[in-house]
Order: sequence, then C-alpha cells, then structure tokens
Amino acid sequence: MNVIKTLSDIVRVNTTNPPGNEKQITQYIIDKYNGYENIVEIDNGDGRTSLIVDIPGTSDETIAFVGHIDTVPVSDPDVWKYPPFDAHIEGNLIYGRGTSDMKSGVACMITLGEYFISNNIKPSKNIRLIFTADEEASGIGITSVLETRYLDDVDFIIVPENTSSNVVLKEKGALWLSLELFGKSAHGARPDLGINSVEIMYELVNDLKSYVEGYCNDDLLGDSTVSLNCISGGEKVNIIADYCKAEIDIRANPDLNNDEIIEYLERQITKYENRYKGLKVKYNVLTDRPSLEMDSNNKYVKEFVRALESLNMEYEYAGVTYFTDLSLTVLKVEKPFIIFGPGFIDKGHQVDECASIDAIEKASELFIKYLK
Repeated sequence: MNVIKTLSDIVRVNTTNPPGNEKQITQYIIDKYNGYENIVEIDNGDGRTSLIVDIPGTSDETIAFVGHIDTVPVSDPDVWKYPPFDAHIEGNLIYGRGTSDMKSGVACMITLGEYFISNNIKPSKNIRLIFTADEEASGIGITSVLETRYLDDVDFIIVPENTSSNVVLKEKGALWLSLELFGKSAHGARPDLGINSVEIMYELVNDLKSYVEGYCNDDLLGDSTVSLNCISGGEKVNIIADYCKAEIDIRANPDLNNDEIIEYLERQITKYENRYKGLKVKYNVLTDRPSLEMDSNNKYVKEFVRALESLNMEYEYAGVTYFTDLSLTVLKVEKPFIIFGPGFIDKGHQVDECASIDAIEKASELFIKYLK
C-alpha cells in the first residue's frame, strides 16, 4: 500500500476539467479494491462519475472523506519544469497537475480504504469515502451525492484539500457577479450629454469594494476581497460609452454573507439609477457559495487533532480562501467538518504544481491511525 505509487498512478490520468474524464479514476479505485462490494458509482454523464465506498466500523458513527478527482486545465505544458502528467519525483517533491489540489489527498483516501479492506480490519467508526467529479466547475459530483442522500447519516466530514497539513476551520464564501450597465452615447467632446457606462461601472464596483472590504481582519482568513477581473465596454475613443459589462469575484468572510452583499448591491443600483437618469443596471449571480466556519472545540475536531498530535505532526489552525465541495453541502446538510490535506496550500492551479512526499506519507499514516 504505497500512497506515492497510488498518487503517481492517478496523476498520470488526465482529469483536467473540462472535460473531466473522472470515470478513469473511479474505475482505477474499483479495480484497486479488487471486488469489494460496498461501492456505488454515480453516473454524472459524458464519462464523468463519482464514487461512494462504505467501510463498516465498530461504532454507529460515520466519518466521510470527500475528495474531488478532477483538476484545473494545463494551459501551456511547455512552460512546466516536468511534463504535468508524468508524476515526476525529484528529492522530496512529486510534480504534476493535481499533486497538491487535490490528488495527494485523494491518494490518502484510496490508501485508507485499501488498508481496511485488504486487511479485513474494521475501523473504529464507519468510513465513507466520497470521490467527486466536477469540483473545479459547477460541482455536479457533490450535487449528485447530496441528491442520493449519502451525507444524511454522516457525523463528521474531512476534506483532504491542499492545506499544507494545517487544520482548516474556515472557508471564504464565493460570490461571482456579472454586471451590465446601459447608459447613453454622446460625442466624446460632450460627455455632459451622455451617460458613461464604463466610468459608472468603476464607481459602482468601488462602492461595492468599500462595503465588502470593510469586513476585515478575520483571525484565520484576513480581509474580505472584491476583484474586478473582466470588463468590456465602449465603441470608440470619441464616443461616450453607452454599454459596459463586468464580472466580479467576491470572497467574503463568515461575518458577511452573500445575501447581504446582494442586498447592498441592489440598494446601490437603485441609487445609481436615480442619480443618472436613463441609466439601467442589470446583474446576474454566476456562483453563490457560502462561507464556512467550524468550532475547534467540536468533539470530532478534537479527536482528529489528538490523532495528529500523537504522531508529533506540526500544525496550525487555518482558513482557506478557495472554496471546496463543502460549500455546496451546507445548503442541504450541515455537518461538522475540517479541511486537512498534505498538498501545499499555495500550489494549486499553478505551473509546476507539486507536493511533499513526506507530508503525503504522514497524512496517509494519520488517517489510518485516526480510524484504527
């Protein structure tokens, strides 16, 4: 049961999303478990599958591990130090797309299951291994898991995303907005006769930034943020811009929820439409994922931390700015959770993505010890 061999195998399977091709990895897991019966494969369509593996324990409690098996694309393989699907090892590092986010965590999940199944050992609690498709896009995998109610009877969720082996208790929310402003064109020499949608867009976004970023200095997450990442508008340098479209990425801490942000935006839209007579503003929500937080005194969190400390593993309580499959689960079922994985927290989605072999092996050992 070599977790690094398992990681190498699944990194060599290209599951970049789109298109995903997660079925290649779910089939790999099924084959690895060699006829084990407590497995359910969920067909997400177009060669995309999610997988549920149940391992009965000696108590009534159920611990779920949730890991996604898709990765983000590789835009230019030629700029990588090593080919992104070769799983190249150099020293203590293994390189490749998904090594940190989050196939290293998935490899630990696979090895956890293999340990109990192949040795015919009952864990101290029921284990449910949930491998999901499409986390890097719309989350069709975790949505199908929720629809089939595989999280209803779970007592604690562990998501082995890339946290640099820190215990993550908070996750920022994600609110992606599309804004369209319809103004009035005029000669560039007479801006007073027009309504400049590009200029007003910047005003509106800056107001939104001031509001959201006023929620700052979270102990684990830092400041809430607003990023204007796409903008287009205007027709010609000497024509007042009568149209502008922008897309905005908002990441808010738990003390500001996405509904409050939308309510503020709607008030600002009314204010701007009253200020600039003839202006029309439309918005559309592209992604709406809530922020998450967990109490370090929760009994399941404390149990996990005790197992971690028994192996003399160094850790800190931390927060993450990215979102996980958890952000979709809380809309249907709210369960205690932690996010903990061996991948580097800052290496996901990067050129030359890599992970620490020592950290992966230690995390794999931890998961087994926690449930023995």
